[in-house]
Amino acid sequence: MADTPNETLSSKERKEPLAYQLKWIPWKDDFIPIVTQNQNGPCPLLALTNVLIFKGKLKIEAGQTFILSEELSDHLAEHLLINRPTNLSEAETANYEQIVQDALAIFPKLQTGIDVNVKFDSVSGFEFTSEIGLFDLLGVPLYHGWLADPKEIDTYRIVASTSYNHLVGMVIEGCREGTSEPDGPESQDVMLARVFLENTAQQLTSHGLAALQTTIEDNQFAILFRNNHFSMIHKHQGMLYELITDMGYLNEQGHIWQGLSDVHGNGDFFDAQFRLQTSERRKTELDHEVAVGLLAEEGEGLIDQPPKETTVADTPSAVQPSQPIIDELECKRLQEEEDRMFAYQVQQEFDREAESVPPPSAPQHHNPPAITNPPPQRSRSNDDCKIL
Repeated sequence: MADTPNETLSSKERKEPLAYQLKWIPWKDDFIPIVTQNQNGPCPLLALTNVLIFKGKLKIEAGQTFILSEELSDHLAEHLLINRPTNLSEAETANYEQIVQDALAIFPKLQTGIDVNVKFDSVSGFEFTSEIGLFDLLGVPLYHGWLADPKEIDTYRIVASTSYNHLVGMVIEGCREGTSEPDGPESQDVMLARVFLENTAQQLTSHGLAALQTTIEDNQFAILFRNNHFSMIHKHQGMLYELITDMGYLNEQGHIWQGLSDVHGNGDFFDAQFRLQTSERRKTELDHEVAVGLLAEEGEGLIDQPPKETTVADTPSAVQPSQPIIDELECKRLQEEEDRMFAYQVQQEFDREAESVPPPSAPQHHNPPAITNPPPQRSRSNDDCKIL
């Protein structure tokens, strides 16, 4: 399961190290940074760094607001050297140093993504590569939740004993060239394999989620591979949480964790103390996601973060909140209220004019009165409500 072409291309085009903004949060009577992600992509480098920060094994200078990718790699390399196993023989020491050197050569790949071949036999099943070995070397468990349900006997028989690459190869080999119809005596197996891949495109199944819940211990930190993305997960008081690293939530202290409770990623949001956010805040979040989608389609710009509800007191002094951004849906709602008020005022003006005209005492013939100008029409401009 290799990186997508766009991700690979972008990594080759980069000539300068990437800069990642830091989000400082309260954690166990202290403040620690979350390395946030400023663009879509797998980026296992951030996931590994965040796990080591939360475990207290990697320190970043207080007050720092951003960090370069080269600095993150240096921190990981330093961690490997400092935490070298003790009581090694001379040969074992030389072997470990060689492993560290091999790991350092892999670090540039961690910025964009690594090749991962999932094995469907367990949540810790991955084909071993030097990149996968790096997770073991750093002492960070790597999991996935892409498992077939044993209750689906036929599918489970085909899927559970193989890997992603093998399953895809089976589907390709079993199909006629230029068509999607399976061919040969094992056509039924090919069809079941293809249906499984299509129905689990999110790379997480209900059975896999249940297996993660059982496998991961309370208070454990790990990395979840899902949707070709690496994210930090944590189990707290029996519940699984996924760390939110989207830079759009840089100043949102109420959006630190998202519950890993379903395969579609619709879990609730929690703050650093795992306090559930209210339904009103969840509605605001959903409104913001819709607004971002609308702006992305219309090409009118980007919204960097959801409506801000935190204060400077909620964050360390080094992290300054950015300018609040008007939510597009709220803007539309205010526009509609303004239109209704304008219509009401016009109606009131007509009513007053009608009351001021005395009723005629008898029918009389007069020249028709001059037509007065109606109330001026309200100018509607595209500038009435603009997203800043």
